[in-house]
Amino acid sequence: MKKYWLKHEIPIAEELMSLAPKLLQEFLDFHPDWLTGGFKEGRSHDFVNWKTEGLKYTHPYAEPPIVFNGLEQPDIVAAFPTAAALTEKYFDDCPSSLYSTLEPGIIPRHTGKENRDNEYLRIHVPLHTPAGDIFFECEGVEIDWTDLWGFNNQLIHSAHNYTGRRRLIYMIDISYKRLGLEIQPKYNPIRELRIPAFVRGKLPKQLHAHQELALKANLGLKEVAYQSPVIDMKPIEGFVSYKEEEALRAQKKKEQEQ
Repeated sequence: MKKYWLKHEIPIAEELMSLAPKLLQEFLDFHPDWLTGGFKEGRSHDFVNWKTEGLKYTHPYAEPPIVFNGLEQPDIVAAFPTAAALTEKYFDDCPSSLYSTLEPGIIPRHTGKENRDNEYLRIHVPLHTPAGDIFFECEGVEIDWTDLWGFNNQLIHSAHNYTGRRRLIYMIDISYKRLGLEIQPKYNPIRELRIPAFVRGKLPKQLHAHQELALKANLGLKEVAYQSPVIDMKPIEGFVSYKEEEALRAQKKKEQEQ
């Protein structure tokens, strides 16, 4: 089953990448503390290392179902006009459209519960990718954020950030039908159970086109890597990793039970 769609396979990729500078600037204008380490806003998901700022989010399988439409809120539209226009353009075929921050640490393996019929391709538009050890994996195959890509979020996946800095992308789900891409099979829990534990380097990494060219030209990947338009941040002081956060929660729960 196909895991990733690279930039050249996504018909609207160039459009999305052309919007990246404005998407980034509007986010930083609204969250000036994001670069300094004081960023505390944004919606936290099930994982403490993942925060979002959304224009639209739909989860029909939640109890109760979640339907958030930021286009109905003038302050959100005013703050993020580029994201708002993008969301409006693909609105009927786009259940989720939002900024996504990956804090230092790990988002553990999971699947996208809001897309169980697998009607939508999840696309990552890189806005700020810090230098260092940072990557995503889907069923054991790694990829990085040096270019735009999409993936099948009904396959088990995780995100890893060991840089001590934040990563920012714009994440948008668009229907395979609207993109003219082949419809993918629905979520299969048996397949998920059969996927072995992630072992880094066991499977070949998914390379972007520029990385393939670099290898063919006998160049190091770093020489042609995507350059973020944002000056690299200093490591965030005092950040708590996912495992440390879980340990603190467990300790607090134990104390409450005593």
